[in-house]
Amino acid sequence: MPPWQPKAAIDLVEQAIDSRGKLPKFHNTLGLLYEEIGQSEKALKCYKIALDIKPDYAEALHNIAIIHLNGDLAEGFRQYQCRREPSLGIVTYPHTYDKPRWDGRPINGKTLLIHFEQGYGDNIQFIRYLPKLKEIGATVLFEARKPMLELLRDFPGIDRLIEARPDRGVTEDFDFHAALMDLPAIFQTTLDTIPASVPYIFADKEKSEIWKERIGQAGYKVGIVWAGKPTHGNDANRSCKLNNFAPLAKIDGVKLFSLQKGDAVKQIGQFDIEIKNLAENLESFADTAAVIENLDLVISVDTAVLHLAAAMGKPAWALIPFAPDWRWLLNRSDSPWYPTLKIFRQKKYADWKEVFQEITQELEKVIQKPETQG
Repeated sequence: MPPWQPKAAIDLVEQAIDSRGKLPKFHNTLGLLYEEIGQSEKALKCYKIALDIKPDYAEALHNIAIIHLNGDLAEGFRQYQCRREPSLGIVTYPHTYDKPRWDGRPINGKTLLIHFEQGYGDNIQFIRYLPKLKEIGATVLFEARKPMLELLRDFPGIDRLIEARPDRGVTEDFDFHAALMDLPAIFQTTLDTIPASVPYIFADKEKSEIWKERIGQAGYKVGIVWAGKPTHGNDANRSCKLNNFAPLAKIDGVKLFSLQKGDAVKQIGQFDIEIKNLAENLESFADTAAVIENLDLVISVDTAVLHLAAAMGKPAWALIPFAPDWRWLLNRSDSPWYPTLKIFRQKKYADWKEVFQEITQELEKVIQKPETQG
């Protein structure tokens, strides 16, 4: 199967627009293709044309919000409210309640239900806002999916932790509700006001001690993840193959540990790479956190494990595709969300080779001077 060629696809869509230019979907698709090759300004023009044709076109509204989130967070998060449009299929399941949605009004002495949404990485990234709710006097209920419950058991911003049960809904009483990713807009977050103090997630001490013995002390211990969920819309771009990490395994003193889950684990038997598979014993994010606590560095594509390591304040290196998710912004090697995270970006579409050359060189420097890691 030939590789995906966005520039060729752009030519085809432009030809379709020439013959049937009044279809907003064509202009929206063209915008997405321009984003894939790093031309956000052209993409934005395409989305605006789509809206000129159909002002309530949800996909174009959403895509414009994402472009703003690449830098203008205040405007981006304000527009990101459009993600609730059912046709987008973004919410994990319909959260409908009789109580009002919280919009930032005074909430001292009130009980606020915050519910999860989207992926585990989203929840790890934005749970940092819950202590801010405590600061303004709210009693906070947080609804989370089962794999995160143990990890968040003692989180300081949560008064009561609730397991998400779409089949029965929330039975606890509350005054207001909000989605977790509503909070950045409510708190009027900008690049300068991101609550970026880490660590804000901590590993269980007993679990960490158990993993300390299993992992051992020898070598510079690097946890790696090379693939996300195949069902993710951009997984073909954000994921890579295990064999890309082969040069790292050959660095003297480096020990690789797999934190990979899912079908991609099978690659461990397909490539000649010295690596220890830990993920087969990881049943929850609390287990993963305990492992990460005993590693020197985590290197991962855009996954929840990357967010977890960075939220724990561990040195973490992000492998980011040429057309990045908005969380990683553009044209920078650091993240205002995670002070201990370093970003390694593709400089060419679908090219991981240069990224791993850069990572290999950087890791060699770290081994020589461990104090420079992070």
